[in-house]
Formats: sequence, C-alpha cells, structure tokens
Amino acid sequence: MKKKYVRNEHGINIKVCCASCKLRKITSDRGRVCGLSGKKVKANHCCDQWEMSRRLQNSGMSGGKVKSYRYLTFYRKRWIEQREALTSGRITAAAILSAEDIREEYEQEHGSIYINL
Repeated sequence: MKKKYVRNEHGINIKVCCASCKLRKITSDRGRVCGLSGKKVKANHCCDQWEMSRRLQNSGMSGGKVKSYRYLTFYRKRWIEQREALTSGRITAAAILSAEDIREEYEQEHGSIYINL
C-alpha cells in the first residue's frame, strides 16, 4: 500500500493512517483501537473514515516550546529523590516540592528549561 500524506493548515505533512486519525483510541490493555469499529488496528492501517486528529491539525502553529533533556533529567532525578525520602521517612508529604518549585530550582542553577530551536 502506498503511503499517503496530506498537509494541515500550517503546511505540515501528515501521514494518513490510524496513528494520525481523529477516531483512534489508545487503551492500556489493547493498544491502538479504532473508535468506529472497536477493533485493534496497526499504526499504518487506514480506512476511508480517516480524519486528521485535532493535535495534528494544530501542528506547526508557532509558540510551542521544547523542554531540554537536561531539565527533564534533573526533574526526574529530583522527583525520585523526594519519593525515596518520603518513603524512608526522611521528609514529610508537606515537604515535597511541587513541579513549579523544581522548575524554579533548575532555572536558578542552570537558566531556562527550554531549548532554543
């Protein structure tokens, strides 16, 4: 089967397949499922009822930001440290930093959490 692409309103090529369809559902037990038939489908499968998902319709709109790998690694490490400290009784639940607190800590030490594209 030949791959088919369509352009969204912002000029981004979108592959026409179940993975990009508005009707697809993702379940924890069955994976990708068609919202019409309820059957499990492969990522590259496509039917005549395909409609572009809302997120892909918005793809290419300016204003999006990408968080840096360095920040995500920092956040994950900090979060795991807190959970281990809580479990072992070294801190209380009230002492756990929020996502915003961790982000501020990172920004004070390293600058922006985003990468420049």
